[in-house]
Amino acid sequence: MQQDFNDGDPANAPPSEAQGVASTPERLGAGANPPVEASQPLPDVASTERASHRAPDKLVATDARSDASAPRRTSFFDHDIEVRKVRLDEIDGVDEDITQFLRENDVLIDVSMQSDRWSQPVTRIAIQCLHLPLWYRRGRLVHLGSGKALTLARRLAHHDDLLPASIVQAKTLSLQQKLTYIAYELEFLPAVHRPGNGYPAAAVALWQALERAGVAPLKRPGLRDFASATGISVSALKSYWKPGAA
Repeated sequence: MQQDFNDGDPANAPPSEAQGVASTPERLGAGANPPVEASQPLPDVASTERASHRAPDKLVATDARSDASAPRRTSFFDHDIEVRKVRLDEIDGVDEDITQFLRENDVLIDVSMQSDRWSQPVTRIAIQCLHLPLWYRRGRLVHLGSGKALTLARRLAHHDDLLPASIVQAKTLSLQQKLTYIAYELEFLPAVHRPGNGYPAAAVALWQALERAGVAPLKRPGLRDFASATGISVSALKSYWKPGAA
């Protein structure tokens, strides 16, 4: 016998059309069993209205949870970095894209300092402080820089020296990522170390203070050797140099 949904029994009341359930015997079909939802009481109208007003807030909360659970986006320099020491013969020169950019823009990368004038303790510290940025790709280590630090390392390091390095572990690096290392080396660092007004006087005063403390940064002390090693002209230093110094 076909069940009558309109017999006045609240337990057999038809479900709301918003629930998407058929409410007539014709749609259910003859002899079909009613869905489980049909035996449930009708929802309270006031509660439904309140829920509809809260729907936007619930949607916002859902979106917030969705954003929170989304994977973190990789930043411009979010690469794995391996910090270790390498030998000079492990470094296969400067990255080719950087070399081409420097050549096309006539960027001077010569190292003009006279490293042979400095004492061994100073040059050993220079080796320790170089800390080369390198990129490991396809079994090669290439320098992410102008090459100045690499040239200095080749002048100062011994064949068995191990140089500290930060090695970028990435399959690809864009040209912009590579050139940011150039911006750091050739623009940022010079800005940090740019001499201020009165630098020759300050350099001589510091030099004399180091000598009094028993430190001999140069192999041979003297005005001309100091000028040659630091790149400051003799005329700029002479008025500040201690009388009687060579």
